[in-house]
Amino acid sequence: MPTNSMLSIRPDYEIATRYGAAWQINILNAADSVGLSYDDLYKENATGDNFFSAIGSQDPLLVNLFGHGNYNVIACQNDEIYLQGGVNTNILAGRVVYDLSCRAGRDLADAAINEGCVSFLGYNEDFIFAISQGSHPDGGMLNPLGDEVARGFFESHNSAPIIYIQGSSLSDSYYTSQNTFNYWIDVWNAIDSQVAGFLLWDKDHQVMKPAVGPRKSLLPVLLMFVPLLIIPILKKKKRI
Repeated sequence: MPTNSMLSIRPDYEIATRYGAAWQINILNAADSVGLSYDDLYKENATGDNFFSAIGSQDPLLVNLFGHGNYNVIACQNDEIYLQGGVNTNILAGRVVYDLSCRAGRDLADAAINEGCVSFLGYNEDFIFAISQGSHPDGGMLNPLGDEVARGFFESHNSAPIIYIQGSSLSDSYYTSQNTFNYWIDVWNAIDSQVAGFLLWDKDHQVMKPAVGPRKSLLPVLLMFVPLLIIPILKKKKRI
């Protein structure tokens, strides 16, 4: 039986994964805050061999996936494909999965659920996000966590695993993420409709499998975000 722990994999080798890996630190911080033990496979350690070794030795209940993806695969460091639906997704049986990658929430998620995965939150089409133009050699900001354009995209996704780590239900984690997307869509509608459109795309293509029904209790959700203070004009569009 899986243990009450988390396995996180964070490839970092180009601009999209550099940004995503940085923002995923907030999920690790949430685990620290409640004393949840975890393995963090970052950058050169984010390999398929290390992932499957950690699954075998740690047997985590919560698996936090991140990387480039397609409908039936997810890649780790340097585009190494390590998960393929129907080939090795049975490793996710009995586990709760939060995945930030393009498209894998469609076929790969279906295969994982059919093989016994408890829950899989992901995206059934591209996850698109905008960033500010900065002075990093890859064109983004040196510190992705200081990028106010990218912030709404990653906080919207991260709110799902974070609130689950903090003790909320699986369905509430999905609805909290959806509500966080709504918050940032409203913010950006008043600033830049293109960014708002990208956020709406991600919200509409976020899925949780097995599907959750309508929220039974529409309690107000406290969104603990400070207002945007700096909105850079220059931005780029990226996909995971």
